[in-house]
Amino acid sequence: MEQTLFKLPYTGIEGSISNSVQIFLPGKDKRAKTFWPDVMLTYDEYKQTGFDKQAEILFLLNKIGQEK
Repeated sequence: MEQTLFKLPYTGIEGSISNSVQIFLPGKDKRAKTFWPDVMLTYDEYKQTGFDKQAEILFLLNKIGQEK
C-alpha cells in the first residue's frame, strides 16, 4: 500500500500514514466516515503532560516504558 512518510518537528520521531482508506462499514453508518484512534486520552491524561502538543506520544512512550 502507498504511504506518506513524516517526521515530527519537536521530537524527531519518524513514521508513516497510509494513503488509502479501508472500507468495512456501510456508507450510511456514522462510524464509516469517522477515524477513531485506538487510544483516546482523557482530560486528566492530557493534564498529566501539561497539555503538551505531543501528549499522545508522551503517553504511549510512558506505557511502553511500563511494560518492560
